[in-house]
Amino acid sequence: MGVKDVDSHKLSFHPKSLCKWLNNEPIAPLHIELGITNRCNHRCKFCTLNWINHGGVDIDKKIMIQTIEDFAEMGVKSIYFAGEGEPTLHKDLAFFIEKAYDLGIKIAISTNGSLFDNNLANKILGKLSWIRFSLDAFKPSTFKELHGVGNVEFYKVLENIASCVKIKRENKYSVEIGVQAIFESANCNEMVQLCEMVKDIGVDNFQVKPAHDHPKSSYHPGFYDYSGEIKNSLEKIETEDFKVIVRLKSLERIKVKRNYKECHGFNFYGLIDANGSVVPCNIFYNNPEFIYGNINDNRFKDIWFSERRKSIMEKIYESNHQYCAEYRCRLDVMNRYLERVKNPERNDDFI
Repeated sequence: MGVKDVDSHKLSFHPKSLCKWLNNEPIAPLHIELGITNRCNHRCKFCTLNWINHGGVDIDKKIMIQTIEDFAEMGVKSIYFAGEGEPTLHKDLAFFIEKAYDLGIKIAISTNGSLFDNNLANKILGKLSWIRFSLDAFKPSTFKELHGVGNVEFYKVLENIASCVKIKRENKYSVEIGVQAIFESANCNEMVQLCEMVKDIGVDNFQVKPAHDHPKSSYHPGFYDYSGEIKNSLEKIETEDFKVIVRLKSLERIKVKRNYKECHGFNFYGLIDANGSVVPCNIFYNNPEFIYGNINDNRFKDIWFSERRKSIMEKIYESNHQYCAEYRCRLDVMNRYLERVKNPERNDDFI
């Protein structure tokens, strides 16, 4: 996973794609986020996509397999199963992961963990580069408040995480198992206990990050103070085999103005939702005006290199971030780097 880079980006390790982009040549995305279902069995308070009604849509198996084959042909490097729902609710998740793995694509998944049981873990854990469990609380009562589910779910998630650790060790898998916590006023006093607990379970890393302030969400955090005593206490728990990442850079970017007008990251990143729509990013979910195309109607490779996609990207560039407002998405860190590559600053020639 390169978890130490999680608060940054890895575009500099893909010089061929960067060169093509600088020369205005068409390039395939390096990374795809897949939302294979819009169903979710949790109702997290801080969900970035709580403005989307959770429905009963699962992406079609045959279409998804065809699309994964397109990814491999185009040179896509990695797939992240996340999206607008809980990926483990799709009955064909294991089949998709096996297909991508066999085609040489790296795979990761983010999950609330309640359904990631022994059966699923034994099928796919060895095929993943990393997995991240959203736990967010040390106390069952806090978990209930944040995830909108009962205490039984809390203990089920802990059991499934422990089971994954056991399966990984027994089979000597290389997958990195991580636990994530969104920093909230409700859980801030539990961070150290949560970190110590998951370390004892045997996961590889623990991440703390701020909640995203999505412009379409009804949830607006405004609580980001994890400096001082909490940060210092968390860092003391880290060992050579257990990494603790407090995502301060993500926090800093929330407060720093953009240095770019164009979203350059769209060239390297793709997102497909449960309906099969290919969109620039989650700002444009359910917005027909900004849908590149739909994999139920056309092949992904044709959609990606289409004139429609070019025109939509130009429309977004011209908007000067009016759709994003002050939202700092995953692409923000890439855009700051790419802007500097495209428009070097004075004396950048002196390496």
